[in-house]
Amino acid sequence: MLGRTLMVALSLPVLVAGSYGLLATTVPEWALTNALQAALHAALGIASSDIGLAIELESWLIGPAVRFTLAPAGVGLFLAGVLPRRGGKASPREAGSGDNSRKPNGVEKRVRKRAQKQARLLAKQGEVLQAAELLFNADHFDKAAEYFIEADQLVRAAEIRHDQNLFLESAELYVRAGRHQSAGAIFAQQGDFGRAAECYEAIGSTSVAAEMYESAGDLRKAAECYRESDFLRHAAAAYVKCRAWVPAAECLEQVYREESLSNKGDAKFQQDLGKLVLQSSKLYQRAEQFEKALEILERGGCFAEAAELALRLAQYARSAQLFQDAGDPEQAAEALRRLGENEEAARILGNLHRDRGEAKRAAEYFEQAGDDLAAGDLYRSVEAYGKAGDCFMRQREFLAAAEMYTLVDDRVNAATCYEKAEHFEEAAECRALLGQHDNEADLLGRAGRFLAAGQIHHREGMDDEAITVLQKVEPEHEDFAEASALLGDIFQARGQFSLAIKKLKQAIGDRELDRDSLPVYYSLATLCNANREAAEAVEIFEKILTFDYHYKDVEQRLVEARDRLETSSTETTVA
Repeated sequence: MLGRTLMVALSLPVLVAGSYGLLATTVPEWALTNALQAALHAALGIASSDIGLAIELESWLIGPAVRFTLAPAGVGLFLAGVLPRRGGKASPREAGSGDNSRKPNGVEKRVRKRAQKQARLLAKQGEVLQAAELLFNADHFDKAAEYFIEADQLVRAAEIRHDQNLFLESAELYVRAGRHQSAGAIFAQQGDFGRAAECYEAIGSTSVAAEMYESAGDLRKAAECYRESDFLRHAAAAYVKCRAWVPAAECLEQVYREESLSNKGDAKFQQDLGKLVLQSSKLYQRAEQFEKALEILERGGCFAEAAELALRLAQYARSAQLFQDAGDPEQAAEALRRLGENEEAARILGNLHRDRGEAKRAAEYFEQAGDDLAAGDLYRSVEAYGKAGDCFMRQREFLAAAEMYTLVDDRVNAATCYEKAEHFEEAAECRALLGQHDNEADLLGRAGRFLAAGQIHHREGMDDEAITVLQKVEPEHEDFAEASALLGDIFQARGQFSLAIKKLKQAIGDRELDRDSLPVYYSLATLCNANREAAEAVEIFEKILTFDYHYKDVEQRLVEARDRLETSSTETTVA
């Protein structure tokens, strides 16, 4: 019972393997074939994508020596395990002496001799086929076979030679008769796999022919037949064995193209596709077809491997882009440096370090790349304001540059940048801090602050420049009165009393005498007295004295003005 159980258990995998061997050579695309293949691989723990071990196993299973023995052996084991044993006589074949020729079966010698004589007569009369049949029935098989051949009944002759165990002669006769399948089976049984392959190829059974060629060691022919049968993985394996790298690569590339059209998106499937791409590329490289190797790597998304290959081929621009696609910016930058594209290499590294949060290094690379705006922003973020200012100034972002220079007290560059940004007041402030008051005044004038510019010019003894800028103050401007007063003072200092009086009157305008306007009124009265306009001087001094009795020397000046007025009146009367 134990023995029967073991035989049944062993028969199942043997039967599966044998059935696959038979079906794979006849109906390879049948669903049952695929199911058997999956069961076989699962039982042996082999992934169907393993092109090495899987192909070798399948090639062995569909080889003639195994294919025609495993399935019958499996059936025999199964029957031996399930059927009860019983006694019985040995078959005639088992009981025989081993002689492969048919036995006389009681035909008497004289009958056989008479048959030979009649056959010769029939042959002479041209009845060769009848002669052959007569000899066959009389168990004269050799001569019968000869007559059958002469009568062009090659199949009958082949059958006789097969029954005589003259298998190779039988196979040759089948070939001459056009029965290549029968011939191929016999050649395969006899181990003449080359002739068997030719027979199967003649009837278009290229998959079986491929197996035969492979068993015969003609790997190139085996590969070609596998390829013609669309057993591309088998073809690739055979091509590799005979070192035909290009067709092997082409087969794997075709497998990749066909399988990549599938909608499978699982990781295992994509991993298998990647293996196909890499294997095909390696084969192209062994054949020194580097461009083809590079193309399939790119198409298959193996960017890192493609980039390395492009780098070896000195295709630096292509390599740099592929390294970028592979997510390796450092290698991409190195490729660009070899190409002489140092700025682009620096830009890539700048992006890399910025993404890593390394702002200072990123800024340095952006600066090398000539991207001063990005570099300036990064330098500013790490408070390297001086470098940020340099970057912004090169980028002509003058206001941003000025602000950076101000933060590091670089007033010279700050003033220059403020001026170029047309922020003249800020530029003037920087010049003032540097003690460059003439520049300060010019900048204030360009900013429209004419009074402040005039005051600085006057303070610096540059009255001509002060007059020029003060005269630009419009009458409706709030600074007009003060500017006019300052002009009056300047004209008075120059002895130009009439102009001074005019500007001071403009400074007073319609304003009443108050604390703010008091100095102007005083200056106007003093000028009028000096310009021999004593009456007007007296009037203004009296108004001042009424407002502030103790203001400066107004009391004394009023006396002087009155005396001058009286003297002037006396001179007029005498005259």
